[in-house]
Amino acid sequence: MNITLVLKKYFRKVFIRRKELESFSLNGVQFSVVDYCYMFGIRPSIRAIAHDEGRRFSSVIYLNSKKGHPYLPPVQAMIKAWANWHEYHHALVLGCAGCALPRFLFDEYESCAIRGVERSDKMIEIAKKFFLHGIDDRFQLIHGDAFDYVSSYQGVGYDVIIVDLFHGKELAMRIFTDDFICHLKRICSDHGLVVFNLSSSLSQEELDHYKTSLKNYFPEASLMLWHQSRFLALFPDKTGHDVVASFKKKTQVYLRK
Repeated sequence: MNITLVLKKYFRKVFIRRKELESFSLNGVQFSVVDYCYMFGIRPSIRAIAHDEGRRFSSVIYLNSKKGHPYLPPVQAMIKAWANWHEYHHALVLGCAGCALPRFLFDEYESCAIRGVERSDKMIEIAKKFFLHGIDDRFQLIHGDAFDYVSSYQGVGYDVIIVDLFHGKELAMRIFTDDFICHLKRICSDHGLVVFNLSSSLSQEELDHYKTSLKNYFPEASLMLWHQSRFLALFPDKTGHDVVASFKKKTQVYLRK
């Protein structure tokens, strides 16, 4: 018997109150919007889009705390680290779900205009209903295909781009095509940062292959591993080893908090 697993189940049953707000099916996956409230304030209460019986989340926000953000801390760490080198004025999130990452950018960088692109009208409905309270028009949510948006965009360059594109549970492998990467490079500002959420979909061999091919467009690539998930940060110019080293150091400090 796994004692740790038994203790975790006991902790959840005794100290966590789970309230399901809405459930829906999308791309063959059953999702639920759920509030998790911890007894005695052990942890801040959260709202999440959950699937796989609550073992995975597509978005997470705090309900009663503004101290940090619970969703994809490695991505936030990468963004925070690079912000020490270059300011963010325009940000793009491709694949928004409940808009947890746009909310992080909105709260963290007051002078940054954020645009999100989400293909699913149901996810947009859920985001507006349950996740976007307190967000003003500095964030613009677009209903559309991320690949079409990137290929046709002609506006100002983005200082940070987050690629969080999945079809159901599967990573959208089209993100690794030369066409998509070339367009990402084109719509970046001169010092733009691109961050990929790769989840746990790829093997180490595949990661090494794609990381090498991406360097044809982005000379610097930094891989971050966190639990079973993988994230990749791409830089549009040769930043130098000292910058990348500082980036990784700040990321690790952030993840230990």
